[in-house]
Amino acid sequence: MRPEYASVFVRTVNRIAGTVLGALLAVSVLAVWSNGVPVAVAAALALGGAVLTAPKLYAWSVIGVTASALLSASIARADPLLPVLRLLDTVLGALVAVVLGYLLWPGARRLPATVDLQAALAAARAYLALATRPPDERLLWPTTRDDAYRLAHRARSAAEAALLEPPPVSALAAPAVVVAAELEDTVDLVTAVASATDVGHVPTDLVDDVEHQLDALSHRIPERRGRRYA
Repeated sequence: MRPEYASVFVRTVNRIAGTVLGALLAVSVLAVWSNGVPVAVAAALALGGAVLTAPKLYAWSVIGVTASALLSASIARADPLLPVLRLLDTVLGALVAVVLGYLLWPGARRLPATVDLQAALAAARAYLALATRPPDERLLWPTTRDDAYRLAHRARSAAEAALLEPPPVSALAAPAVVVAAELEDTVDLVTAVASATDVGHVPTDLVDDVEHQLDALSHRIPERRGRRYA
């Protein structure tokens, strides 16, 4: 239930799966070497695997952490109950997380706050407003440009992650992914407007097209909960 992670449900599934696989890996090693240096080496390799895989998928990291912890505790003397206890503790913790952090948590059935398409759309409009001005009149240009790209990308990434959630969140996330992807493309068009303006030609037709796209996207932003939008 750590607040810096958007999905309690997905993280809990990853935690249980990783713990089961990590415990099986530790049992497999201990079936060959009951203790000693080989077990210590295997524990070190498992911990290294956890570090390398942590940025990719939480479940892979949990496999390494679980196997390393169990093997480290068995270097001097193997305890066949440790894997079972580790699994039971994890399942109990997962039940608490799912009940309190998902089933009873009011925000669990809404799109994450990071799927903030309204803020991304506002940043794109501010970017377009500056893009049509001469370069020497663009105040806070780098910040405005970076905000437009960052917010659009963050909204799309968060919406794609929300697709893994159970309904109704996944149903709300599907149209949000489409809108966010189109908004990213529209921000690229704003950059094209700025490039043309830099050489002394404001592409009026392109500006009109971008404004029309932003207006159309503003009417397709899904609510964070409740209804679906096309």
